[in-house]
Amino acid sequence: MTGTNGNAISGVTVTVTQANTDYEVTATTDSNGEYSVDVNTTQVDTSKQVTISVGDKSKSRDVNTAEATEVNFQLDQQQTESPSDGGDTGGNTGGNTGGSTGGQADSPADTPSDGDTPEPVSETADLDQDGAAQIQLSGVTGATSVSVTVPGVSGQATVEELPELPADVPAPPGQYVSVVDIAAPDPAEGESATVSINISQSRLDELGVSAEQLVIQHYRDGAWETLETSVESQNGEIVLSAETTGFSPFAVTAQEQAQVTTTAADTTAQPDETTESATQATTTSPPSDDGGAGPLLITGIIIVVLALIGAVYLTNSGE
Repeated sequence: MTGTNGNAISGVTVTVTQANTDYEVTATTDSNGEYSVDVNTTQVDTSKQVTISVGDKSKSRDVNTAEATEVNFQLDQQQTESPSDGGDTGGNTGGNTGGSTGGQADSPADTPSDGDTPEPVSETADLDQDGAAQIQLSGVTGATSVSVTVPGVSGQATVEELPELPADVPAPPGQYVSVVDIAAPDPAEGESATVSINISQSRLDELGVSAEQLVIQHYRDGAWETLETSVESQNGEIVLSAETTGFSPFAVTAQEQAQVTTTAADTTAQPDETTESATQATTTSPPSDDGGAGPLLITGIIIVVLALIGAVYLTNSGE
C-alpha cells in the first residue's frame, strides 16, 4: 500500500467481503505496505466475486482457488498514517483472493510523469435509480471518464486509472491505449451490464491510431476477452461501449485492420472478371448479317446432310 507520494503505508486495514454469504475477513498492511488474506473457499460462493475494501475504495475480484490474485490500491495522503520511507513505490495496495491472498506495490508506471502530469485517480460514485453512474478521470492514461450501467441494481461503482497493469495480469493483445479497473455489483444472472469508456482524441493522435481500430477488452478468469464494441465520436472524444457480465480490469486497445482491407480488394476484382466472360459468351452466337451461316446454322446443315445420306442408304437397301 502506498500513498500519493509513493511511500509504503503500514497499519491500514484491508477487508474482504461477499454480500450474498455475509463473509468477511480483514488484514493489516505491514511496514512494506503489503498484506496477505486467506479466503476460506468453503465459506464463500466461488461463482460470485468478493469485494476488497480499503477505506472508501473497493474492488471486486473472482475467487480463484488455484492461485493468488493481486489487487492494488492507492490512497490519498491524508487517508494514510505511519508511512515507511523505505517502502516500494508505484501507488498500489496488493491483495489476493482465492486459497491465499497477498500483494505488494507495483513498479513505476509506463506513462511519462513530470510536474505537469496529473496523478491517476480512483473515484467512487453511487448508482442511480437506473443502476447507472458516471465517473470523471484525470485523463493521464487516455481515459477521461467511465460510465457503468447495471440495470435493476443499487450500490456503488469504483473506477481506478491504471498507468500500468498489475504484475499478475498479462498485456492484452493489440496496441495498448488505456486500462481502467472497475468495481461494481454484478448484474443479475442472465443479464448484462454496460461499460462506456471515453478516450481523448489527443491520446489517439499521440499513438497514431484511428477510432475505428479501437475495442474494449475485459480481463477475467486469467485471460483477456475482446468484447463487441460500439464506437462513436462525441464532443472531440471517442466513446466506446460494450456489454459485460462482471467487473475487473478493462483495456482499450487498437487492433490491426490490414487484412480486412486486402480481402475487400480481392473480392471487388472477381465480379468484374466474371461479368466480362459472360458478356463475351453471349456476343459470339448470333449469325452474321451477310447471309453466311453462323454456328447454329452450320449445325443444322450437318443434320440435314446426315438425314439425306440415311435416306439414300435405305433406298439402296430396298433395291
